[in-house]
Amino acid sequence: MYPSNKKKKVWREEKERLLKMTLEERRKEYIRDYVPLNTVLSWKEEVKGKSQNDDVVFFTN
Repeated sequence: MYPSNKKKKVWREEKERLLKMTLEERRKEYIRDYVPLNTVLSWKEEVKGKSQNDDVVFFTN
């Protein structure tokens, strides 16, 4: 078997393994902590949440 075919086979096996896992099982394999995307505030929400006493600096060109 050629080296490139071996890589394809390994990649396909890993893809199949990951597809069979639940979301929780996959998250356990993460190297670092993760932040669920639905907990990340948009820029608009972030600025809206700041009080007027906070120092918010806006940069414009």
